[in-house]
Amino acid sequence: MRLPEWTGRPQIYAAGCFLSVLAAIAVVAFAIGTLEYTKTRGKLLLTALLVAGFFVTLVGATAMPRSGPGPWFRPAAIGVAVSALLLMVIGLWGTPDSNAFWKATAGVTVLAMGLVAAGQALSRAGGSRAVRVAGVLSASLAALLTVMAVMGIALVIGAAAYWWAFGLAAVGWVIASCAGLFLGRLLRRSVEQP
Repeated sequence: MRLPEWTGRPQIYAAGCFLSVLAAIAVVAFAIGTLEYTKTRGKLLLTALLVAGFFVTLVGATAMPRSGPGPWFRPAAIGVAVSALLLMVIGLWGTPDSNAFWKATAGVTVLAMGLVAAGQALSRAGGSRAVRVAGVLSASLAALLTVMAVMGIALVIGAAAYWWAFGLAAVGWVIASCAGLFLGRLLRRSVEQP
């Protein structure tokens, strides 16, 4: 699937985030100015903050590679993020009293963040062999964490051992991501120096 060219520009998402935060500030200012905070204003404030979070998440989608798995990751990440935003806004304004709805919303949101994290890791997996290994490891751990989180939410897994394994995988993901960034910068500096 080919996305329009503007979806690859981080300035679009940064502007959307900025405007959403301005809308949230306007709602707060209006509530302070009128000295009245209603449920509707609260929902407007939360909607603006959800939209800002949506745009922040999608800034990461612009860093995904345009070759390899990138052409698949970018549209999938954007599509799942749009679905997560719609579910959250429907849940906020429609207030469904359904545990299954909120589980689905949480699962789709985690999936959106996981796709962006894996895509970003793959976008940095270039250069030396060590940087590629760190990038692929980071992307693999992001995918594993996403699957574990979605399963944990859907199946309501409460076993401590499961979440300990999740926590250890999260620590491994952070270490692999930091190692990939550090090695990538080190490689660039060594190339730049004569």
